[in-house]
Amino acid sequence: MKKMRVLFALLIFVLMLPTGFAAAQEGGNIQIGKLKVVPTLALEAVYDSNIYKGSGNSATVYTDPTQQQRYGREERVVSDTIYHVKPGIMANFEIPERGNITFGWQLDRAYYNTETKNNFQNNGGGLKIDYRAPEGILFNFQEQYQYSNDPYGNADQYGVGQNTERYTNDVGGKLGYQIGSSFRPIFYYDYFIQQYAKTSDWAQNYGQTSVGVGLEGRVLPKTWLFVRYMNIAKNYIDNNDSTTTKGNSRTNAAQIGATWDPGAKLSGEVNFGYQWKRYDNEWVNSNNTGAKRDESNSWTAATNVTFVPSEKMTIGASVWRALRDSGSNTNENFYDTGIGLNLTQKFYTKFAFKLGGSYASNDYNVPPTSSPTVPTPLDKKRRDDNWNLTVGFDYNIQNWITVGIGYAFLDKNSNYIENNYIDHQLNAALKLAY
Repeated sequence: MKKMRVLFALLIFVLMLPTGFAAAQEGGNIQIGKLKVVPTLALEAVYDSNIYKGSGNSATVYTDPTQQQRYGREERVVSDTIYHVKPGIMANFEIPERGNITFGWQLDRAYYNTETKNNFQNNGGGLKIDYRAPEGILFNFQEQYQYSNDPYGNADQYGVGQNTERYTNDVGGKLGYQIGSSFRPIFYYDYFIQQYAKTSDWAQNYGQTSVGVGLEGRVLPKTWLFVRYMNIAKNYIDNNDSTTTKGNSRTNAAQIGATWDPGAKLSGEVNFGYQWKRYDNEWVNSNNTGAKRDESNSWTAATNVTFVPSEKMTIGASVWRALRDSGSNTNENFYDTGIGLNLTQKFYTKFAFKLGGSYASNDYNVPPTSSPTVPTPLDKKRRDDNWNLTVGFDYNIQNWITVGIGYAFLDKNSNYIENNYIDHQLNAALKLAY
């Protein structure tokens, strides 16, 4: 089954689908004082022409279990229809002139028409608190929990095409103080943990702690420029292989950018920077021979901005660059660099047109440790180019009922041909958000 896949391509496609949380913005009929509660239900049918993201080449079977898991993937091109049932709820409590508290939860039950062994269930929710005290204190808290048993893989592209049971929890926030009307120093904290159910996935289990300080300065009524320093410690939890060392690392990052207050036509954050990453263990093997983990210095980006030029148009843009580790027991990593753009245009009151696209390059630091590819020698570093396009239409039958259709095209082009694939996805959905 396909091991590597660009996570952003999946996220773009999911955002283009009419999901329950997206539909929650269209509801709001249940309101008690400052509390608004929106129950949701999304029913989706997705035809996928290549569910395993197979290249069409013959799959290779390896005697080494680790290599079999990473490279002996399903290379057949298999199509199927997946049916999703997504109940959920969103609640928002407004604190007048001070902020708000938001809670959301959603379940995703997915049923494959033919490949029923891939049926899965995801379950997740989150809590967000934004508060501005009269004394100038700024407080933000966020908690996001996700249980998954799907074939989408994690942020480092591990387990794509295989149902892997895992959970993630991300908790953090920021505390600041506004000095006058033009400056606000801010302290940042975040802790993220990822844990897999099977012991065979032990190299993916880690916790990551991020702490930082920053200074924001107002340049327009709702626009702030910022500078930040972040220190990130990534520690792997398990080590079930005594012959290897853990891939723990420490990263120092400097960032600059812009952010906006609520109510501005622009929202999100422009964030560019530079990072210095060092591994605690230089050698992968515990006997200090063989592969090494290299220090990494590079520019970074984590920009995601939404522009609302009118009530009927929304434009989103993303630029990202991140260094992603393949696991604790290897020195393989890659730079994930990309750009995305999407547009939503409402017309005739009840209709909405959606268009999105993205490009990402994955540049690996080493060649694959094993590959059935003949044209490309194993001494050449791997590089993948990923192109994605999405288009969709929504029709708002009533303020709480929406139907939609969509199409997504995904194309991965790698210098190792077994990683190539082309995928077409068609979807239709009914959304209820009361």
